[in-house]
Amino acid sequence: MQGTLVNDSNLSFFMPILDIRPTEDDLVIGVIEKGSGTACGVLRAEAEPDNRLILTYIYVASDFRNKGAGSELMRFFLETAYDLGAKSIGCCFIGNPENAYLRKILDKAGFVDESDELNVQIANIEKFDLSSLGPEIKSVRSIPLRSLPASERFFLPVKEKEYYNENVSIIAVDNASGRGMILLHPVDGKLSLETLEASGAQKIQILYALIRKAVINAKESGTYDEWIIADFSSSNAKAIMAKLTAYSSVKFTECYYFNLHF
Repeated sequence: MQGTLVNDSNLSFFMPILDIRPTEDDLVIGVIEKGSGTACGVLRAEAEPDNRLILTYIYVASDFRNKGAGSELMRFFLETAYDLGAKSIGCCFIGNPENAYLRKILDKAGFVDESDELNVQIANIEKFDLSSLGPEIKSVRSIPLRSLPASERFFLPVKEKEYYNENVSIIAVDNASGRGMILLHPVDGKLSLETLEASGAQKIQILYALIRKAVINAKESGTYDEWIIADFSSSNAKAIMAKLTAYSSVKFTECYYFNLHF
C-alpha cells in the first residue's frame, strides 16, 4: 500500500470513491495498492482556524480493509498534516456497520474518543409542533434548493447538487433584503441539519419559515425514516429544539467524535 497526495493530476483516479469533488481548500489523501495500482482508499479534510483540520470523509474499499490500506492512508495523512503545520485534527461520524472500521483506524492512529462531549440530538420529524412557530409570515418567501440554478449556488458550503436534500433544504428571502437558509444532508435514512442561519430585521421570522417549510417537505417526501439529527450546543438552540419537538428529542448516541493533537 502506498499513500499519495491527491491533486489535479490524479484526481480522476480517486473520484469514483470520493463523496464530492474537493475544493481548493480541501486536503485529499489517497492510498494505492502497489501491485495492481488500484485506488483502494481516500480521505478528505477541511481546514479550520487555528491550524485545525476536520476529517470530513474517509473511505476504504471493503476488499482492502484489514489489509493495511486504512493504516497507510492515515499514516500518510498525519505525516502530511504535520508537515503543513496542523495542530489538531477532528473527526465526527455516525456509527453504523458500514463504517465500523473507522473507529479502529482512528484509535490505532492515536485519536482520542471524545464522543461524550457531543450534544447531538435526534428527533422524530412527526413530533415537530409547527404551531409553536406562530402564524406563517406572508412577507417571507421560501424557495426549495432544487429551484436554485447552479450559477446562484456560490454561497453554499458544499456546492455539489447531490450533497443536500434538494427538496427539504430551503432558501428564504423577505421583502426587506433579509435572507436565510436551512440545509440538510441525507445520512443513513435520516436527515442531518448542516446549516440553519438567517439575517435581516425579520431574522427570527425567516428562521421559523425555514424550519416550517423544511419539516413540511420532509414529512411529505416519504423517503426517510422521519428522523432529523442536529448539533444543538447552545442553550438557546436546545430550548428551540425542545419546544419544536414537544420535548421528545434525545441525545443521538450513534454519533462519534475523535480528536488528535500534535
